[in-house]
Amino acid sequence: MVELNLLSIGFAVILISQSIVGILLDWLNFNRLRSANPEDFDGPITRDIHSEAGERRLPGGKRTFFNLARKAVRDTALISLIVSGALNSFAAWLTETGFTFIFGGVVFFLAVTLFFLILELPFRCYGPKRLGEEGSTGGEKPAARAATLAREWVPRMLVVGFLSWAVLFVIKHSPDWWWLWCFFPGVAIQFYLTVLQPSVIEPLSMQAVPISDANLLKELTALAQRTGLSHVSFYRMGGPQSRTYGAYCVGIGRIRRIFLSDGMLSILDPEEVLALVAHEIGHLKKRHITASIALGIGATFIVLFCTFLLTRWDYLHETFGIAPSSVYPALFLIAVFWRKVGFFFKPAYVAVLRKFELQADDFVVELMRTPSPLASALRKISEKTRSTADFHPLYAWFHLSHPPLRERVTALRNSA
Repeated sequence: MVELNLLSIGFAVILISQSIVGILLDWLNFNRLRSANPEDFDGPITRDIHSEAGERRLPGGKRTFFNLARKAVRDTALISLIVSGALNSFAAWLTETGFTFIFGGVVFFLAVTLFFLILELPFRCYGPKRLGEEGSTGGEKPAARAATLAREWVPRMLVVGFLSWAVLFVIKHSPDWWWLWCFFPGVAIQFYLTVLQPSVIEPLSMQAVPISDANLLKELTALAQRTGLSHVSFYRMGGPQSRTYGAYCVGIGRIRRIFLSDGMLSILDPEEVLALVAHEIGHLKKRHITASIALGIGATFIVLFCTFLLTRWDYLHETFGIAPSSVYPALFLIAVFWRKVGFFFKPAYVAVLRKFELQADDFVVELMRTPSPLASALRKISEKTRSTADFHPLYAWFHLSHPPLRERVTALRNSA
């Protein structure tokens, strides 16, 4: 069982406060949006008006209560697992049964993952049906429902199994330096997510092709040359992404690519397209992607090193009743801790991202000598994606990586 001391109280405060703050932010923002846009909340489900692609959905009243209930159940179950000592008992049983260190750990983390997947099952199967959402598994036949869940669960379980095996393998063979050996794959994952996936993997699924419009390509190339940026490739996003209205850039070393969706090209004037591309060039020129990678690498190093220290902290083991040689529950508790604490660090991270967006906007004004094309482009895209919502200030401060439209347009006018 858990001892009542400063560490356990602090841990409980973090867990409970994160749950309460998360639910409170969602509820405040829901009421703000409902009062500002009551017509968007008449039906059981409406589109997400702050999604850049406009493909996700904004919860109406029923869906909001549904999501809040799901969060409450999940967090309650998590706290119960920790307080009851079930994790320690399960880890001790695995050891007594004769499981090896690595195989026992894989079974431990797979079992915990499966527990939460089963906990989500009623929400996953019957929630969308009750909310009037088409295509839910609640309306499928049992065989089809099982096949759908298998397609979702099996890949997740495989990933959890592989990652837990890899980490425990390193811990077993290098107990004093495993955190450093895990750091290098962490850096590789950062590079994959930030550079390789958006520049190589995602374009394949988006059916991205080089822009073939000679006049447009000439103007875009000339714009990049004006900024002194060489080796820039421009792509048009087809497939499902053709119906979106976004653009993004990838740039590190000599990999410099800017992707534009067909939907965006269809609604913007040539000057507005140039302004939006100039915004992406601003990200490349100011090395925002490199800065994001550096932040991720630094955070990875700190988290892994601190995790190593915490796993060897006797006070942690004594407080939560973890056997000195038991690593699995300690790793799970520390992972939960980082996830919950990370929630409170999110405002600082998204504040940096919002600053990057405003810096890229300023770059457009400096380059084009006027804020009008970019402001006009942002308005058109916001109207198409319905991302003109007046978010609750606390919600925006916590979650939004892009400044709201009104703030960006105001900043553009001031910079002029």
